[in-house]
Amino acid sequence: KEWKDIFQAIGNPAFIIYNEYNILNANLAAINASKVSENELKKMKCYEIFHGLDKPVHNCPMCNLINTNQKQTGEIEIENFGGSYLISCTPIFDGKNKLEKAIHIATDITALKKAEKSLRDSEKKFKSVFHNAHIGIVIANNEGELEDFNEDFRKLLGYGRAELLGMNFGNFTFPDDLENELEYFNKIKDGLLSTYRLQKRYVTKNKDIKWIELTVSAVRGNDGEIIQFIGMVLDIDEQKKSEENKKQLEM
Repeated sequence: KEWKDIFQAIGNPAFIIYNEYNILNANLAAINASKVSENELKKMKCYEIFHGLDKPVHNCPMCNLINTNQKQTGEIEIENFGGSYLISCTPIFDGKNKLEKAIHIATDITALKKAEKSLRDSEKKFKSVFHNAHIGIVIANNEGELEDFNEDFRKLLGYGRAELLGMNFGNFTFPDDLENELEYFNKIKDGLLSTYRLQKRYVTKNKDIKWIELTVSAVRGNDGEIIQFIGMVLDIDEQKKSEENKKQLEM
């Protein structure tokens, strides 16, 4: 009785399967998910219940268990349950160490799979913007060390990719501009700002001085801690030089 109580208390659909995919028992969650009475379930093969088919699906965990006599797990789309499930099949052996039956537990992971897909889609969109934005984009850790950047940013500074990775933004910031930016950078770290924008100068690998407009935002985790910084870098050097030439002419 205690074992049966535990079996029924399992919150996920659980089946006891024996004798070539036949159902010996099912808990309440399994009956509700199947929308079939327990008596009807016992007349059906598990693959009929799950997939509406007349044979096991490819890479079926229960099929793999029968072939190996070992516990099997796998992610399977259960069409008749309307979602994605993580299947765990555990063998039970008789006194002669022969496979007698198996406990088959299906955990609904539909929401997780949808979230994973949404994340993948978001990553694809971000990568598309990252590589095709026609402005410099840079990702740094919370110490300001570069973790990634696009080709526009790399070309702006003239370094090779390997040279830039891990470099702190202070190493290519014009010395007179560094103190001002560090003040803003630290305010974001302290939670006083969520973003900042400023005009500053970069020092390229060839020691050229280039004006840029920089927008920096922090990406924070659920705990509020900074995961990384994202910087958007617009080359305004020609604009600055034009403004300077205009001032010289007006003097």
